[in-house]
Amino acid sequence: MARGTSYPRNGAVYGSRVIDAKELGDAVCRVGRRCFPHSAQRLDRAEAEAQRLQMVYDSRLSYAQKQPVSPAWINQAAEELATARRQLQKRQIEFASTARGAHNLLLEVQALEECGQHDRAGDLRRLVIRGMAKRRAADISENPERAHNWTPPQIRGGGERCPACGQFIGAAHRCPPAILEARRNSLQTTGDVPHAQAGATDAGLAAASELSDRMYQHIPITTAEDADGIIETCLDDRYGPPLEGLPDIPYGPDGKADTDSPEFAAYRDAALLRAHEACFEDEYIDGEPVPVVLSQGAMEPFAVPAKREAANRLGDELVGMDDRDLFDHDECAALADPDKVQWGSSGYGLCWRTGNDQPWRQIGSGERVYGPPNTSVDPSQVPVLARRTIASQTMAAWAAHTEQNVSPVALQTQAAVRDLFLSSDTDASTRPDSLDARRARAVVRAQYDLTQRYLAEQSISEVTVSRGMWFATDGSFPAWVPPEKGARHNADVTLNPAASFTVRSEVASYFARREWDEDEYVSVRLHGTVPAARVLSLPRTGMGCLAEEELVVIGGGGQWEVERV
Repeated sequence: MARGTSYPRNGAVYGSRVIDAKELGDAVCRVGRRCFPHSAQRLDRAEAEAQRLQMVYDSRLSYAQKQPVSPAWINQAAEELATARRQLQKRQIEFASTARGAHNLLLEVQALEECGQHDRAGDLRRLVIRGMAKRRAADISENPERAHNWTPPQIRGGGERCPACGQFIGAAHRCPPAILEARRNSLQTTGDVPHAQAGATDAGLAAASELSDRMYQHIPITTAEDADGIIETCLDDRYGPPLEGLPDIPYGPDGKADTDSPEFAAYRDAALLRAHEACFEDEYIDGEPVPVVLSQGAMEPFAVPAKREAANRLGDELVGMDDRDLFDHDECAALADPDKVQWGSSGYGLCWRTGNDQPWRQIGSGERVYGPPNTSVDPSQVPVLARRTIASQTMAAWAAHTEQNVSPVALQTQAAVRDLFLSSDTDASTRPDSLDARRARAVVRAQYDLTQRYLAEQSISEVTVSRGMWFATDGSFPAWVPPEKGARHNADVTLNPAASFTVRSEVASYFARREWDEDEYVSVRLHGTVPAARVLSLPRTGMGCLAEEELVVIGGGGQWEVERV
């Protein structure tokens, strides 16, 4: 790749349209900011790392052909290689967001096409489009006027374009973060749901305590890894001296722990108690310990099987949904005749391909799965596993979603909650009809129904919850924030359509006080009691972190008790 090449006089060719160097610069570079050298260096390092990890992976596979090795040893190399490839693509897009980088990539595209390597050329053209969209997002964030009358350059091998950012809509399409943030800010709520009551009630506190206890009950320990993780929690010195006096666990002929034995039950109870204790540090707010949520991973042996069970339940709730509301055209065709497709299961769920010469792709997201799947899947199991994978993706996107790391799937979930519960427009025909929007609405509705049944079974009509938030003192923070530390009052607060709360107020303290510099940050907690009809999900029914004892609540406008801490 000629990364040091200057602009040739004849410009770059976009399909049948020729763009000269100046126009290319105007299209993809901020004025006065030529960031090509920095981007090129980062790309070089990413390429070198991907090449190194490819050699590691290949050498381990070669060694495994000579003598037996641990599958985990191979899987580790495969996962590291997949991570490096994702990082490489990110750096390629960054490189393509500079005028010089985009130009050089197009020169490489033309050379590949002349050599007949059209697939590779098409991949690079899509990278250029994504790079230009990234640059456009950066330009608009600095100068909104640049958004007016902008249309993306046409490049061969296109198709439908994303209405938000102008990129070609491929299987792994992602909008640039700046555009996702603009979409997040547009999630206005105008409808009406049962209102929250500021502060706590006796019934709400009792329900919060009951839900807290039930979150850890009857978690199915179904794999050897689950059992080993619980045993390790009791013995790991990261959480204090190893526990003594525990009985010997019986093991079966297959070498797996007998999880039905009373001896294992003793380990399970001890590990859960130890995990709870490990989630606290020595800092206190108002006399309450502040939890280090999952920082040491002590809760993982319980959280992983609990979330797997929740994904299965939520996926099974989708079994009656039409394939066309959950999967794209190619996936629908594969599901309609599963015997003609190869199916497998990876750490990310169900994946498929149409032949040995085709790449594996994850169902739902369409992302490429590098390396062979862990296990093959019987076609008769595909309809259920496909829906469980969709459920798992939604839950994972919610868990990873933050203000700094905006998740497109989580944004679709927010929009679906708005459309289903908070919008004053009840005409379903006016709702977005894209596959992402339909899928999000289906998952949200299934998750809500599952959660409402669970709460009804526990005879819970309301629950008291808390939420921690913080704001920078050098910026504008909402008018409803109390004027001084220690003050509290009731105020009208507008939340996102779906908002995370917790039944443990000390967890809210942690999220309010993640940043401890009181000169730099203003920390607040919201307290309120929400009707059961306003609870969207629990950790055991869908979205929500187990260790944080999180409830996802239907937001919008409402009155809350606001406490500055």
